[in-house]
Amino acid sequence: MSQPGVPVMCDPGLARPRHGQRRSPVGTSRLHDMLPPRKVVFALALGHALTAPGGLASAGDAGAPLPWATPGSAEDPEARAGALLLLGEAAEQRSSLEEAYALYMKASEASPRGPNGARARARIAWLDARTGEGSAELVRLESVRSDPGRAADPEVVLELARDAEGFHQALTRTEALLFAAEALTGRLGRETDGLRAYRAVARDPSSGADARRLAASRLVAWHGARREVAGARAALTLLGPLADASLESAVLRLERRRAARRTALASLGLLGLGLATTLARSWRRGALGSARGPLRRSLGLALAFGGHVAIVGSGLAWYLSRASPAPILGLGAALVLLLVCARAWAALGSGAPLFRSARALVAAASVLGAGFLVLEWADPRYLESFGL
Repeated sequence: MSQPGVPVMCDPGLARPRHGQRRSPVGTSRLHDMLPPRKVVFALALGHALTAPGGLASAGDAGAPLPWATPGSAEDPEARAGALLLLGEAAEQRSSLEEAYALYMKASEASPRGPNGARARARIAWLDARTGEGSAELVRLESVRSDPGRAADPEVVLELARDAEGFHQALTRTEALLFAAEALTGRLGRETDGLRAYRAVARDPSSGADARRLAASRLVAWHGARREVAGARAALTLLGPLADASLESAVLRLERRRAARRTALASLGLLGLGLATTLARSWRRGALGSARGPLRRSLGLALAFGGHVAIVGSGLAWYLSRASPAPILGLGAALVLLLVCARAWAALGSGAPLFRSARALVAAASVLGAGFLVLEWADPRYLESFGL
């Protein structure tokens, strides 16, 4: 039981000193030993608030002393503001915005120039920008965002995204749509719905330049990872004059990569078509055996060249950037195959200078194209150093 004159939160047993120790005037010496200072302040403030006549909202009234105030000592304004700030944060987590606002105001008044007062004023400004007529909208957003169970439910998040498009408060609408878009395109696996939310932010002038650029950059990255150049360009178009150089550069890189991919596929197609045509003609003439000697002599060179590229290139990639050697090893294998095909085409094809020059150009383009395709398939970041 508590003794008269001892605050409710302070058990006199906790205040009983050991031999040779002085008794704490409020009985909190062991409480401070057991809890971090921030939790001590919160525990004392919460106990005071729960026993105050007006509940939490009256915890900071001028006439209500806080529990660490001792007879003959002045209350610490910064400690009072810290306790009120914690109570305001607790009220905000319960979506009691009016109560939180009142507690933040009292914390600001208690510490006009201290750090806790500054934090309280920051929360006041944050609430002012999102409440007013849209206070119910902020409560709607926080009811999902602050609840891990509801935030993990795709149907709940999708319903929030649909409701958010009709929110009147621009900041709350933008935050709700970005929260829903990130969740739907990420952990919830509803990418189509998430992209729609990103587009709603990117095209809305009231969302603010930074939020619109963020939404557009997510759209560009999503389409770029799937080689959807038209989708990336459409996302950039949503920004209009707000499109910055980095986003424009990313879309241009995707367009250059698409052109290089088409060129690589065309060169490999020409090599395959030329080799197939030459093999068919040689088979009809019964001259396929004439390619055995040249192929046998060039096979060692092709293996040596491809092996050199694979081993040295993968070693350098690992040494310089700890990158995976898989792309370089794949490139070495592709080079061996292409060199063998090009040598067979040259051994069976026409020896006229024009045809020899054409075969050399096609073979060189095929080697470059194969290198591009292998790197793009393994890790497109390898291509960024080439401007692709």
